[in-house]
Amino acid sequence: MFIRYILMLTAVLLCLYPVWGLVSPASYLQEILEVYPDAEQASHTQVRITAAILWISNLTLSFGLLFIAKFIKQPQTYKFAKISSIALISYPFILTITEVISHSILYRHLEYPTLTIEFSAQKMFYFVFGLIILGIYQSQQEYKRAKENG
Repeated sequence: MFIRYILMLTAVLLCLYPVWGLVSPASYLQEILEVYPDAEQASHTQVRITAAILWISNLTLSFGLLFIAKFIKQPQTYKFAKISSIALISYPFILTITEVISHSILYRHLEYPTLTIEFSAQKMFYFVFGLIILGIYQSQQEYKRAKENG
């Protein structure tokens, strides 16, 4: 039960985190500079748009965590595991897309900005974890069918 609450709290915090960029773009810019170091001259509007775009990837990960929590609560309902796995598998790709869009928004002021697309082990962890959950879902579906067929 404790794990479920941690997952739900983490999901909520992930959803709320980009709101900081909408409310206080000047302070959120410092956070953005860690990932986009050439965005020093980004306007408040650019920071707000970037925060909103990054919210999409956070929302995807949040859905994955929330549905894992739902599956833990109702382990007999495997559709929660399937939905979670889809969210986690898609997360690294959605994150990469949001990073590319954010890059193009934040670096508008540069004449020739460089773009690097990175698929790191950290990003791929979510993909692999989603595959693990999908494997659990599929094995349980096969077990259920085998049990029904006798």
